[in-house]
Amino acid sequence: MRMRMLLECDVPPGRLVLWRMAPGTVTAADGAPAHPAPPSYIQEEHLLQALARRREGSRRPRWHAGAVEIAGPATPATVQSALTGLVRRHDTLRSGFRTDGTRMGRFLVASQDVALVPQDAGEFETSAALNEHLASHFDDAIETLDWPAYAFAAVLRDSSATVFAAFDHLNSDAYSVATAVREVHELHTAYVEDRPAALEPASSYLDFCAAQRQMPIPAEDVFDAVSLWSDFLSDGPPPQAPVATGVAAGPAPALVNQEFQFLNHAIVAAFENWCRQNGQTLFAGLLAALGQASFTVLGRTVFRTIVPLQTRKDPAAPALGWYINAAPIRFAVSPQDSFEATLADAGRATRAALRHVGVPFERVENELGGELAVQGAFWTSYLDLRPLPGAHRHKPLQAQLLTAHRTGTGIDLFLNRTEAGLSVRARHPDVQAARENIAAHLAAFSKTVTALAS
Repeated sequence: MRMRMLLECDVPPGRLVLWRMAPGTVTAADGAPAHPAPPSYIQEEHLLQALARRREGSRRPRWHAGAVEIAGPATPATVQSALTGLVRRHDTLRSGFRTDGTRMGRFLVASQDVALVPQDAGEFETSAALNEHLASHFDDAIETLDWPAYAFAAVLRDSSATVFAAFDHLNSDAYSVATAVREVHELHTAYVEDRPAALEPASSYLDFCAAQRQMPIPAEDVFDAVSLWSDFLSDGPPPQAPVATGVAAGPAPALVNQEFQFLNHAIVAAFENWCRQNGQTLFAGLLAALGQASFTVLGRTVFRTIVPLQTRKDPAAPALGWYINAAPIRFAVSPQDSFEATLADAGRATRAALRHVGVPFERVENELGGELAVQGAFWTSYLDLRPLPGAHRHKPLQAQLLTAHRTGTGIDLFLNRTEAGLSVRARHPDVQAARENIAAHLAAFSKTVTALAS
């Protein structure tokens, strides 16, 4: 599954159709009774931040999208059937929040009340014009505090179509987007072939939210998680980037999402085997190689980053929702000829992070007395897409994970594993120094991985 910014994608142009909720569905949502499931911890934090921005009169799009190709002719009716089926399957998409400015409560629209209506946005002659229009539409249509906090679109052509599903983070993470595009494709195929869709029953995100709040968290686990974050912060605030970005004072520049390296399956499998022979996981090995790159390029002897951790019990379960926690990673980096020592320290750091996956980051923030400013920090995301149902079909279906246009001064890394290998991407400021420095950093990372895989 390829990852890029929507403005950079190369979807062939055609006739653009957008969808919105039917008036009857909007009426049903307005009258839907309160639902007892609270927001998850991460949803609550996201909602509170959105409330704060609304009070300030500011907006910041936080959507990401999936795109999938449909071979053969498609019509607004056939695509609409698939999109309606997706919303009806997943309770998080039928769920929203009402707020009086301080408190918030959930509501749930009944599955039978969900209906979509199409809007023809016209023909587009170029991919660039299409991308600009879609990005602007998603920016305007998707708002965290409004329901639905997602939007759908399709580009129809004579012999193919591209379907887009864009979600605010309130409803989804990267696994959710990958699941959504697979299900849209299967729902569309089943409708055209006049058969039931070959999909397992969807898991309930609302049940997850309720269980998360009801599950007692032992005081010693909270204490240990707070200690882990405190140790991480003892070196100073979370770093913004692994390298110097060269960003000047003033308005933040645009961010670009660029693939710098691709390590094929054979290299990744061999490196994973080497890590396991040394008692560690591939995740720990990749972090260690990033730490080694910091030492090689910058002479840094400590590597620090924040990682997202999955809170799903089963990555293969057909679930849409925001199943993410955050954890700090900090370990010592040894000289080039002692990578095993760096790997061992990285392994200890990852095990410590994983031990506390059940302690929500928002709980840690509260214990430490305030926000930890992690949104502008340096994140390293490792995503293994192979366990997802239908993951082997992402390439034939040309499935893509697309992100919104953003501005910023930091750098985030994305290590996405598929059956083909490991894509190494960086989201970085669109300035020359940042591009050159992160390229050198990731080249050193790739060199370490490749050498140990030999």
